[in-house]
Parts: sequence; C-alpha cells; structure tokens
Amino acid sequence: MLPPASASQTLITGVYRSGTEFVSGLLGAHPHLSATMYHVNALRFLWNRYDPIAAPESLRRAIADTAERLQRRYQFALDQDAVTAACAQAADVTYGVLYDAIMRVLWLTSERTHWSEKCQLVWREIPQFLESMPNGRAILVIRDPRSVLASFKRFTYAPPPAYLGAIFNCFDAFHAAIRYSSAFTSERFRLVRYEDAALDPQRARNDLLTFIGVDPQLSPDVPALDITSPFTDAGATFDVNAALNRWRDHLSPVEVAATEYVCGALMDRLGYTCATDCADEDSLRLFTEGDVFTAQLHDVLEYGRGMQAFPMDPLRAENWTENQVAKA
Repeated sequence: MLPPASASQTLITGVYRSGTEFVSGLLGAHPHLSATMYHVNALRFLWNRYDPIAAPESLRRAIADTAERLQRRYQFALDQDAVTAACAQAADVTYGVLYDAIMRVLWLTSERTHWSEKCQLVWREIPQFLESMPNGRAILVIRDPRSVLASFKRFTYAPPPAYLGAIFNCFDAFHAAIRYSSAFTSERFRLVRYEDAALDPQRARNDLLTFIGVDPQLSPDVPALDITSPFTDAGATFDVNAALNRWRDHLSPVEVAATEYVCGALMDRLGYTCATDCADEDSLRLFTEGDVFTAQLHDVLEYGRGMQAFPMDPLRAENWTENQVAKA
C-alpha cells in the first residue's frame, strides 16, 4: 500500500549547538506532522551522489544504500519496494522526489501528512530543497555565535582547535540568513533566532506550525522539553537565562574577541550585541593554531566566505557520534 502524498515538506537546519533540536522538538506533538531529526538527511547522503538518479539502476542503488544505512545506524526497516512505487508516481524522478518518497514511507500516515526533518549544516542547500519540493519550506535556526562556540567547545570530541570551526560556520549561516530572508517569500522561508524561541516557546511553536500549514490549536501546550546541554546534568531543569549567557563564563576574552571579529558585523544586523570594541592581535593569533583556520580567516576577510562543515567527515561511520561515545 502506497503512503499518502505529503501535504508539505520542511527542512530545519542550522549550525550544530544552535538550537535546531529545540525547535524541532517544539513541533513534534502535532497530530498532523511528523517531525524527525537527521535520519534520512538526503541532502548530505543522497543528493548528487547517484547521478543520473532517474536511471533505474541509480535509483535502486540509492534506495538500497539508504535502507542499509538506516538499518545499520538506527535499526529502521525501510520498505524499498514502497519507496520505488512512490517514486514511480512522479512524472520525473529527482532527488527531491526520492527524498519525499522515503520520508512518506517511513513516517506518514492517513493522519500525519506533513513531514519535517532537522538536519545540521545544510543551509547552503536550502535553495535546492525549496526548488525540488512542491510544497517545501525551510527553517534556518541561528544562535549567538559565542554561545555556539562555548557549547561546541565543551561538547565536541574532535581535538582542539577544531572547535573554532563553529565561528566560521556561524558566519556562513548568518550570511545565508540575511540573503534568504530577502530571496524567499515568508511562505517558504523562516528565520528563527534560538534566543527568541527559548524565551517564548509557545509563540515560536504557534508561528512555525502556522508556517508549515497545520493548525497550532490542534497541538498541546509546549511540554517541558528534554534540552540537551553539555553544561548541565541529565534531567536537570532547563535554565533559559543561563543558556543564553553561559558563554560569558565559558569563553576566554580572546575567544570572545575572535568570535566578534569574524561575526560582529553580521551579529549586529541580526540583533546580537558585541561585548568588545575590536579584536587585538592575541585574538587573531587564535586562528593560527590550525592552518585550516588561517585559510578560513583569509576567506572571510578577502571573499566574505565562511564554511559549512563538521570538524570530522560525517559520511564516515567511525565519526558518527554513537561510535565516538562507544570508544570513550
């Protein structure tokens, strides 16, 4: 039996440790929406990797590889025949058709006809996603780069100075936020500041559910969400004010100045106030700890170009979080 057609398709993305999981969690209780996180992640694992995707053998391999990865990593059983049949309903098979078909087979029911998926570090692919989905929407979540840096510095298992990549990821995401806010209509793109959502989650939830196209009144009140933070013990009460200001105690003055040197102009445009007037030589020297960041700083200064990358290749299974935790 074929799954129902999807009424809408929504991508939620942003920098790691920026609140994308929090935003996705706000949406999950709605009876007409399936809100999941990074399992299929077609923009990373499928897009442009099986050309020509409309060729039967390419499509078969793409579906089989996805099924194998989902089974190995998440113990999900993907009905490959159902995905193939769902793709066959389309006049032309594209990566968007395949992504939608997989999500339909995995998550949609006669009642849940809208889907969203949270996938980190794919904001550059938002235009492709919106172009490929007939009812596509995109939500880009941003957060104070100093908070992102402090959280990622404490959270990541990648060795120093890899955590500094958060600064350049934030720079790139902020540029995209400004650009997309002008390029796309409010019906297709929504920019969310984590701080605003954390301070008033009920309002954020209602706004986003309306944006997606479902009635927010059908969803229960915002629950006490299980917020993951590297700074608090499991089960501890979420302190929103502490979350917004923790960077002040967990970043050095040099790290703060370096972050503001790279992101300061964009922070100002997006409502974040810098704590320093300018960066000194010590703060810029922070970027010389790794050649990649020296080159990245040059890209920012010379071309206004940031980065969209994890410190370790997410396509390699040994870098998946659960495998790193198992080694620890």
